[in-house]
Amino acid sequence: MIISYIIIFLSMFFWIFPAVKQYRTELFWYFLALAVSDPISLMFYYAKILEPYKGYNIFAFLTLLSLYGFYHKKTFVRIILLVSFILLILSLLSSVSTQHITIVLFHVMIFLFFVVKSIKFIADSGKLNLFHIFLILYETTIILKMLAQLTDSNNGVTFFYATSTFEILIAIFFSMFKENDSRLLVGLKSI
Repeated sequence: MIISYIIIFLSMFFWIFPAVKQYRTELFWYFLALAVSDPISLMFYYAKILEPYKGYNIFAFLTLLSLYGFYHKKTFVRIILLVSFILLILSLLSSVSTQHITIVLFHVMIFLFFVVKSIKFIADSGKLNLFHIFLILYETTIILKMLAQLTDSNNGVTFFYATSTFEILIAIFFSMFKENDSRLLVGLKSI
């Protein structure tokens, strides 16, 4: 039990730094939502205001909103955000497994956002940005972590802490690099 608390608090500590590093970038609000989601969700839980997954649901929605907010003039994006908001409200009134599913859906949408962003970057520049790959990898770990908890409570908890430890390494990466760092660009013709 002590190890789980160490992992949780280390994760909360290390995810502060990417938000600081990404300040004044397009992804600042995304990283800020990641930095505050655990501390605030846990604070609400210990204050007996919200159950943990309800807090994570709210922050998953805010993280999604932080990305799609840039495209607020497009009708399709407005529909996505409206449906996401309705999903959020319904999940807050539902069971824990429904809340897990909603978190997964929000993070699948975030995952797809980063995949599209990466493909557009490759099409425009002819280069692969490793920053995008790490964003996609991070979202994949969140999705897998939630699916593991949803499907198997015994191994799901172990997998949750294993992926959380791996995500600390990803946080260190995002603390060191910004999206526009030329050292992260790999020319696809050279591969």
